[in-house]
Amino acid sequence: MSCEDSRCNCLSFGKGKFEISACIDSLGSDIIILIGGGQKPHAGCVVICEPDKASGEVTTSVHTFATHREEQVARPIAEEVCRRTGSKVVCVCGIHVEKASKKDIELLVRNTHELGRMILKCF
Repeated sequence: MSCEDSRCNCLSFGKGKFEISACIDSLGSDIIILIGGGQKPHAGCVVICEPDKASGEVTTSVHTFATHREEQVARPIAEEVCRRTGSKVVCVCGIHVEKASKKDIELLVRNTHELGRMILKCF
């Protein structure tokens, strides 16, 4: 991880049941990102990114657990970290708020995007 600043190891954005947090770690030269939030953080999806040195693109694999939709917020974060660092990235993400309304979901997505911007500043 290129960020030696301890502020980048664990980050959060939002308040109460709409708080989203991330922990970033390294495993050798690979990067591990855990993103969770809401009332019941969990493993909702796993995003695996690998730089394709030949094309300069990112190859991504995703496993989404049944009924989960976290890929839409986790994938862009993982892919951009992979692009910026040239490292393999594994991101596990799970966000859950009981009986979330459409407005609640929109706020959770916005908070996750903002957290993503914070994560990217670490690299």
